[in-house]
Amino acid sequence: MPPTHDTSGRLPEGFLVGGALCAHQVEGGDFHSDWWRWEQRPSRIADGATSEVAADHWNRHREDTALSAKLGMNALCLGLSWARIQPEPGAVDTAALDHYRAVLDGALKHAMTPVVVLQEFAAPHWFTAGGGWSNPRAPGQFRAYAEAVAGALADRCRWWVPIAAPEYWLTRAHVERAWPGGDSGGCACAAAREHLAAAHREAVSALRAARPDLLAGASVRAYDVEPRDPDSPWDWQAAERLRRRLNHIFLDRLRGGAEKPFDFILLEWGGAVQAAFSPFRRHFSWARITGDTGLDGAAGNAGGFDTALLSFHPHGVPLLVSVSCNSSGTDGERCRFLRDHLEKVIGRVTGESPMALAGFFYRPLLDGFEWEHGYTRKRGLLHVNPDGLARTPNGSAYLLGDVAEHGRLRAGTVRRFCGPEA
Repeated sequence: MPPTHDTSGRLPEGFLVGGALCAHQVEGGDFHSDWWRWEQRPSRIADGATSEVAADHWNRHREDTALSAKLGMNALCLGLSWARIQPEPGAVDTAALDHYRAVLDGALKHAMTPVVVLQEFAAPHWFTAGGGWSNPRAPGQFRAYAEAVAGALADRCRWWVPIAAPEYWLTRAHVERAWPGGDSGGCACAAAREHLAAAHREAVSALRAARPDLLAGASVRAYDVEPRDPDSPWDWQAAERLRRRLNHIFLDRLRGGAEKPFDFILLEWGGAVQAAFSPFRRHFSWARITGDTGLDGAAGNAGGFDTALLSFHPHGVPLLVSVSCNSSGTDGERCRFLRDHLEKVIGRVTGESPMALAGFFYRPLLDGFEWEHGYTRKRGLLHVNPDGLARTPNGSAYLLGDVAEHGRLRAGTVRRFCGPEA
């Protein structure tokens, strides 16, 4: 008899479930960002496209929020555009802040809890052109940005994350050189890591000054790293060093100081990769990620996801979990991915020794501009038709909304969207 996948426990009252959005990927018109400049050079983006339109979320945010709420979701994770808010050094665009205030008001109107990320991969062009995160002035520049945002928006949102997945960005920009803002030298990468940690602390201080009861989160994109050759002790050591760097080194950098560096962890699940020893990667854990896709194409792995959850438990703070299905397959495959990972979360929340998990997000909520992949990847809960940009909920959106509404994976819903064999 096939398993029913009807979990015995329920998610607790107030558990956050929803979709996640990154400004540059969905808003369109982020013309002052480093990514906009990066996109203009031929061959950098898979389909030769740019983020000029993306999903036009800037103009359609009310529609997108209302549709998410109608589907049953009770939360929204939103990444802001630093480049829109500070298009020039020292300048603050109050119209952009007013816009984001309207976005947060829309979420609150629909009884959705917002989680805001101050900076998610894209940065202002002026910031990157001036040295970016490798510049010693970066933490102070980021604090000024955080102060401007906190003064305008902190009363609308309690959950804040200063910087999205810093170690992931360092890998994509400095190690793989696939994103703007990086440098192939290990010293520049190390300096950027220290400045990112300092910028996080500065932003947390600014946010808490604006709202003392605010919850500040640290963001990590975590991976399950296995050795390419399981019989090689060199590959085993390389895999362990890489796992440590990707999953824990940034949190370690935040430790110390009088102020608590984070109240929760936004754990973005990256998937599973293999690593091999490389004598040429002294500054990058002596490890090389094998395969053609690097971190960006990591395979889904619910077992590794469960192990990652446990590895963050010793930090002693709640986790918000964010997942994304890297497969380019059908929505049924995305639904099964969601089912498998939700089962692990529900099991950890409702088990005999429950973990402090506070929320589950799927990324992205909308089809949009997928960085170097352009529009060739369609991974959103809401399908966006390129011709007219109409939104259509995928089955995965209904599945996640049902979990948000009922607090569990219901057998009938799982069979409907994951297939009769589920």
